Amino acid sequence: MAASGGNRRSRSFMMRVPLAFDAQVRGRMKKEGIENQSAFWRKAMVFYLAQPDPEPGEDTGEEPDEDGGPAPSRNDRTPPTTPPRSSR
Repeated sequence: MAASGGNRRSRSFMMRVPLAFDAQVRGRMKKEGIENQSAFWRKAMVFYLAQPDPEPGEDTGEEPDEDGGPAPSRNDRTPPTTPPRSSR
């Protein structure tokens, strides 16, 4: 069960990653010969969070909010929450 939650978080994180960042990290991973996925994603997240926010109008691969406004800055985001599971 815990593994599926980790996968869900990884997919959620990747949905917010700018397209240019994805290509940059894949190139860096290939160059460094990183094979351990978990170590790679830890490095990738640190690298991504160290990047400045994109300029207005830059293609980040993000879609606008439901209200049609721009997507929030990554600094404004809160981690996704999951509803509590019912115990049987």
